[in-house]
Amino acid sequence: MIHRYHISPTCLVGSGITNVFHFSAAISYHSQRQLRRRLQSLFLRKPLRQLIAAVLADSIATKATIVTSTSEETTTSVVNGSENPESMVSLEPGEIAFSYNVLLDEMMPVNFYWDFDETAITMQVIAPTKGWVGLGFSRTTSMNGADIIMMGVKSGEAYALDCHADRNGVPDVDQEQNVEIISGWENDTHTGVTIRRNRLMCNSEDMDIESGTYKVIWAYGKSDLSEAKPHFGHYHGFNRGGKSLKLINRIASKRSSKKNVEPQVIVGPSNYLVPAKSTNYLCQYAKISEANETVYITGYFPYITKGNERNVHHMIIHLCDVDVSPEQLARSYECYEEISPYSAGCSKSIGGWAIGGSGSSYPVDSGIPIGGYSHPQYAMIEMHYDNPEGKEFRDSSGMQISYVRERPRNMIGLFNIQHAISTIWIPPGHENLRLNGYCRESCLNRAMEGAGVDEVKMFGVLLHSHLAGTAMRLRHFRNGTELKAVVSDQHYDFNYQEVQYFEEPVLLKAGDSLALECGYSTLDRKNITPGGLPTSSEMCLAFILHYPALPVSMCASRGSVLENFDVLAKGLNVTFKQRDVRRVRSEISNNFWKAMEIISEKLLSGVVWDNEKRRFAQEFIAKTKQFVTCHHESTPLVSFFKSFTPPKIGEYVDMNPSCPST
Repeated sequence: MIHRYHISPTCLVGSGITNVFHFSAAISYHSQRQLRRRLQSLFLRKPLRQLIAAVLADSIATKATIVTSTSEETTTSVVNGSENPESMVSLEPGEIAFSYNVLLDEMMPVNFYWDFDETAITMQVIAPTKGWVGLGFSRTTSMNGADIIMMGVKSGEAYALDCHADRNGVPDVDQEQNVEIISGWENDTHTGVTIRRNRLMCNSEDMDIESGTYKVIWAYGKSDLSEAKPHFGHYHGFNRGGKSLKLINRIASKRSSKKNVEPQVIVGPSNYLVPAKSTNYLCQYAKISEANETVYITGYFPYITKGNERNVHHMIIHLCDVDVSPEQLARSYECYEEISPYSAGCSKSIGGWAIGGSGSSYPVDSGIPIGGYSHPQYAMIEMHYDNPEGKEFRDSSGMQISYVRERPRNMIGLFNIQHAISTIWIPPGHENLRLNGYCRESCLNRAMEGAGVDEVKMFGVLLHSHLAGTAMRLRHFRNGTELKAVVSDQHYDFNYQEVQYFEEPVLLKAGDSLALECGYSTLDRKNITPGGLPTSSEMCLAFILHYPALPVSMCASRGSVLENFDVLAKGLNVTFKQRDVRRVRSEISNNFWKAMEIISEKLLSGVVWDNEKRRFAQEFIAKTKQFVTCHHESTPLVSFFKSFTPPKIGEYVDMNPSCPST
């Protein structure tokens, strides 16, 4: 896997220090700020041009080669209309052809390659040092709680030391050394080491590597370890960092033939003036195909306007089952205020991207039909701009859609499951509040009947929540029995959102149901966090990729806050005046998307929160009746129409535990 926004040394020549920091959509604002400080300290000692020239000279001296991809199809990212090929520098040809690679730090750079099977993961790290190189796995980007491997090449021999850390400082050496050295090399400028370890270690000192997000941390020092134990003399200084990655992720295969892949269709605004407010949702139509020919979408990739990487939060492409006029094509709409994709006849989503993620290629021999007289010719892109400074700026970001003309064997579909933002509310000071969004049997049965099938294969899921989100899990039920979770990410990272592809497709059968479990922490907040569109509010949402395509676009549930004001008032020990309740109901009727934002501000702002009230909130969210909707492509979305009592879902228990219980 190669992330779409990399920068090679040649890309930096002639750049100024400010421009350097607009290169990556995958780096958070805080990471950019830290890098800026680090580079400024470096540039005091050596100007940028001299630094890059030295890197280039070293690369040439060691016969560096540019490797664009391990697949047969090369992709490019487009920034401000210019092509920027993805690249990584390989200073030494390895004996292993790795399937996945990424730059852990674009400015140093530190290269990370890996591959995995059912039992083990093989990794190679290349860093610009002749000393030790460190690689770790953590729940945060700090050393505290990390599983760490320190390695290098000394006197021509590779070494690796299995360590762990319970603080920021010198790591401790593990009692058991569980890392196998495959090979190592060193030249005048760089060190590279290849290692292998089991994915499941089942001990307190090593971290198991399964699906979900991991913080991969790295560091390197100027000298090799002098003995089988690190000490303060090996301090890394500024040479450290971290990056979120999904290590166990079967990225969909690329097209096997370049000649079959057509030029990409661009969907997105052109020089759009983003308004001066903290949150903005743009909806814009685009013509993506013609009436005289059916083609098949095979993937989609983001391109971000240079300088706007921290502001473009997410993008979703919706197909439209309606004709769109030239006047509509020329307009920009404010989503969920002036227009909604669902009410506008654009309910079928074909893909989504969120901050920190890359694009997606569907599996070989799979696609989504567009064009012709029986498939959509128009799309609507939904774009979320996060603008904390509240200033105007221009943007031309968007999505590139690739397609083929030859009909593939499998028709792909995508639907979302969610807890509606109108009834999400999270008390302040809560360490681990959980809520669920439900997709019931009746919805899936109706969809399968419409498709003429009794089962489909789920092959990928994109999980999405906002800044308070800490964990997400898609749970799967059949005939009253819970099966293994479809996907789980217990280290959810808002700044790294990518589709999680499965090692093997998961069967979804008629009669099955799904529950999306979302976890939040608001320990650092003083007020209720409502559901809503801004990143400071919350969502609980998952996009499910599957085939054959089901005629359903959304499966959602909402809580019953509006129907239970009396229960809410009693549990929180507050009194609601009837005139205030009537005023709130009237305000919500005109802006249902902001229901909990309005309720929190108008009715719950005076609540003094304690642990008893937080427990009540969790019980209220889990047990009060919910309302469900299932939006089929042929049925317009009207309202949440059918109530049900949420099933009693306890703590998740792994059906196939990775490690034996102790």
